[in-house]
Amino acid sequence: MREAIIILAVIAILAGLTLFKYRRQVRMMIEFWRSIRKLQQASRPHGEMPEPPRNEGKLVSCARCRTWVPEERAIRLGKTATYCSTDCLEKSATAV
Repeated sequence: MREAIIILAVIAILAGLTLFKYRRQVRMMIEFWRSIRKLQQASRPHGEMPEPPRNEGKLVSCARCRTWVPEERAIRLGKTATYCSTDCLEKSATAV
């Protein structure tokens, strides 16, 4: 246990000396990071949530499970029957 504490102390001293030697570079990196963060915050509108994309497509109801799906994704069988997936279509066909 004593050896581990001594090793950690030596590592801490080496890290401190390294930071002292490269303090200007570390300070520049911190300032660079802060300026990047300020630019990110300035580009975001405050208090506004981004609006979700609007789907202008028509929704249709599945004939089997009554799930609403976009018309482009629905599977049509004739003019009136629409299904949300091939599973619902197969279950409907086997039920008849």
